Order: sequence, then C-alpha cells, then structure tokens
Amino acid sequence: MNSNEISSRTNPRLQRIQKISAGFKYFFLVSAFLFVLLGVLEIILNLQVSALAHSNPARFQAALFMGVSTICWTLETWFAYRLFSFYARGDLFTADIVHALRQIGYISILIGCWNAFKMYYLFGFPSDSHPAVFDIVSRLSVILVQLVFSVVPSFVTIFIAWIMDEGRKIREEQELTV
Repeated sequence: MNSNEISSRTNPRLQRIQKISAGFKYFFLVSAFLFVLLGVLEIILNLQVSALAHSNPARFQAALFMGVSTICWTLETWFAYRLFSFYARGDLFTADIVHALRQIGYISILIGCWNAFKMYYLFGFPSDSHPAVFDIVSRLSVILVQLVFSVVPSFVTIFIAWIMDEGRKIREEQELTV
C-alpha cells in the first residue's frame, strides 16, 4: 500500500468518535423534537389563555419571547444533530462539518443577542428623572455578562470552523501537489 492510499481497515479512534457521536446525534434529535413540542404547547396554552383573558397584551409578549427563544433553540439543536450525524458517519474535516459549525455559531450569536434584548426589555431602566447610577450599572452589567458568556463562545465556534476549513483546504492543496 502506498502512502496516498486510504486503508480499508477502520481506525479504532474513528470508531470511538463515531460511537460517541451517534449518542450525541440522538440526544440532539430528541432535544430538537422536545423544543418543537414545547413551542407547540406554548402556542396552544397562550391562545387558550388569551381567549379567556380577552387578548391580554402581557400574555402575548410572553408568548412572543418564548416563541422566538424556542425557535432559536430548536434550530441550534437541529444543527448540532446534523453536525454529529456527519461525525457518526465518519466525516471529520469536510465542508459539511465546517458549515454545520458555522451555523451553530451564528444561531448561538442570535440566541445571545436575543437574550440580551430580553434582559434589557424585561429589566428596562428606572423611570425617575434621576435614576440611581447603581441601578443602571447593575442592569447594564447583567446584559453585558449575558452577551459575553453567549456571544464570545459563538465567535470561538465560528473561528474553529474557519480554522478547520483552512486546514481542509491546505490538505486538499497538498494532495494535489504530489
């Protein structure tokens, strides 16, 4: 066998990756299904409560916040399911993996920004003409922490996807120059 040929025997490390990835794949599939179910139940319950309360605006606002969050979580778990499906199949450094990682990163950024918006909207700012500086600083710090701990890991995920894509391109270039 020459060095450019691929062995027909499966590597034990790849088998271990495939086995663990299959477990994660099913976990994320069940999670995506549960988020869809949660979203449908939320819509049904809010429609029933709104009908009983004769169009309660606070209930509509809560349903909107929960609905957008549920859609984002569903998308993120679906993209994670796709990512681990590729890993379970044995694909490790392909364009599909890079694409799935980028999608997870973008959806995570969206979730982080949405959560920061919810924090800002729910906390609001004091309505006094001279709000306490402590209140403003504490509320802004909560929003900033929410953004940092959700958006920064998302950018790291996108950066790792970029590195994997560049590595894949370098490998393809090396395979062409023999």
